[in-house]
Amino acid sequence: MIDEVKMFGNWLIDDKIIPARKYNFTEDLIGRLTAANGSGDYTTLIALLTPRNNVFGVNIGLVDSASVVRSGKTLTNDQVMAAFKLTMGTKKGAIADLVGGFTTAAYLECYPEGATEYSVANKTQIPTLVNRVFVFATAHSGALGATMTGLLHSFQALWTSSRDEQVLQKGVVVANRTLRNDSDLPLEEAILTTIHTIGGLFPGDVASCIAFFGFDLLFPVPHHLHDLHSGTAAPGLSSMVINRLLTDNVKLIIKNTSLNADMLAYLGATATSAPLPGQGVIIKANHGKHPHPHELGDLSNPFLIIKDLSGVNPVNFIVELIG
Repeated sequence: MIDEVKMFGNWLIDDKIIPARKYNFTEDLIGRLTAANGSGDYTTLIALLTPRNNVFGVNIGLVDSASVVRSGKTLTNDQVMAAFKLTMGTKKGAIADLVGGFTTAAYLECYPEGATEYSVANKTQIPTLVNRVFVFATAHSGALGATMTGLLHSFQALWTSSRDEQVLQKGVVVANRTLRNDSDLPLEEAILTTIHTIGGLFPGDVASCIAFFGFDLLFPVPHHLHDLHSGTAAPGLSSMVINRLLTDNVKLIIKNTSLNADMLAYLGATATSAPLPGQGVIIKANHGKHPHPHELGDLSNPFLIIKDLSGVNPVNFIVELIG
């Protein structure tokens, strides 16, 4: 029997879908849509999801910090800093795609020292970085588009307005929980709209539709879950294996079943990303490895890619994910 709620209702209100899972699911969804947006087919959906998930992410951070707010500390400033760091980490792949790649002069204007510069920045360094991002977004607004430009521009005003704000009253806990509830429904409606829109673009084609959605990110993953993939990469070329954000809680088993071709396993920001220098794990012919996902590259990159290193013989591989 058809479940009307799952087909037409808001099944995202399930108690098992905690806020962090909802946020991570949407970030993953935006990443998949961006990677597939070469012809601009998904621009509207990306623009619908991005601001709502940004608001939702900031608001759930405020709720988590409520106990410290009650002690009289200034956290609005800290929350803007945390949101800025998170954005510059999770959006680096999308930014690279928009300006032409990780090695372009434009990308290096924004990330001259890599994404780590943002993740380790302290409060005294944030104003300089926020200003750099504002200047970068202004200079490359044409390539970045209105949505990304607006997002990157927003942090300068947010930082300036948050510097001197004091949040001292106990009532902030109730106010913050109201903010969180107010941002839940708009995000859920955006997710449901995206699901139905993708379904309309690929009616009856489950494989094409499901490629956009990491539903396993919404619910607890059973420990016994196995996900098996196999394939071939042509001589000197790469083959995308999976499109899914990984964590080190996932066990990976990668086997090279070839006799005469070594291969490199790595994580890419897009399905066609080339490996960065020193990135990934090399697996010799007729050998296997059990790498931690972080050994393959940046965990914010959702694409697991196998590259043939021989240049002469094709490489055959098996990838097993557990958990």
